[in-house]
Amino acid sequence: MDQVSIWVNASPERVWAMVSDVTRYGGWSPENQGGHWVNGAQGADVGAKFIGVNQHGLLRWKTHCTVIECQDNSRFAFAVAESRTQWGFYLEAKAGGTRLTEWRERVGVMPLPFRLLENSGLLGKPRDIWVVDGMRQTLEAIKRSVEQTEPGCPESPGGARRSGTPPQSNEATWTQTSSSSARDRSA
Repeated sequence: MDQVSIWVNASPERVWAMVSDVTRYGGWSPENQGGHWVNGAQGADVGAKFIGVNQHGLLRWKTHCTVIECQDNSRFAFAVAESRTQWGFYLEAKAGGTRLTEWRERVGVMPLPFRLLENSGLLGKPRDIWVVDGMRQTLEAIKRSVEQTEPGCPESPGGARRSGTPPQSNEATWTQTSSSSARDRSA
């Protein structure tokens, strides 16, 4: 499993409202261009389905996703059919804000076309490295977005603290952990 965490100066409720809205992902992710709910789904709920649109350089593709975990203000996760990967967010109230963690884990062997593309060199560097970098960029963009709209903090225009570090805390602004087990299962 790969995961990256960041501290956000906003309530878990505010952060969860953003990360559980797949239609907003295109504004944060370097790869995902957005998503839309399908089959009558109106929003986040276990079993709800959505289509994500992704782009990396000239490559563009759609994914078919199903929400697998949806716990208000603490967890949101979905499974991607094509890559046999699960993605999600954990939220934890921390130091007057929220520790937001994005994670991903492969849960099966990727289909041959995905494995060929991943090993082709067309992506510029190994996809696992690129994806973890993208997760960090995504969390930084979510942090900026939610803090610009968080009411109640007089230190910035939108009310949000601009410092990027939790008040009275030695916790790092972002942390990253990875394991090779997910990559090993895809080989």
